[in-house]
Amino acid sequence: RVLGESFNIRGIGTAETSGDEARIVVNVDGAKKFYEQYRMGSFFSDPELYKQVEVLRGPASSTLYGSGALGGVINFTTKDASDFIGYDKTGAARLKTQYSSNGNGTLVSGILAQQISDTFEVL
Repeated sequence: RVLGESFNIRGIGTAETSGDEARIVVNVDGAKKFYEQYRMGSFFSDPELYKQVEVLRGPASSTLYGSGALGGVINFTTKDASDFIGYDKTGAARLKTQYSSNGNGTLVSGILAQQISDTFEVL
């Protein structure tokens, strides 16, 4: 992904500022996301890997998530291998291709999921 995503909650956070200056805390599975600042945007990730996104607006979220959350907090929860594997199956494969005529861009991505045992999955 050449261009990253930028977040704006109630007017706080802009594409021009880096993630640290945006005053929005972004967590992925409970871990604070550090920002790549070498391209446009500040969040580079595949949206299909998330099963839940929670947006907490306003500075009150600073009491739960620490300083830097003046605009709010965005929590991402990633999918598990079981989210891709069907009922009574032990594995799954997904291949995605995309073509964008604006700039002649192509995208190819793949996901493999395997359930080894009842308590162990690989994604």
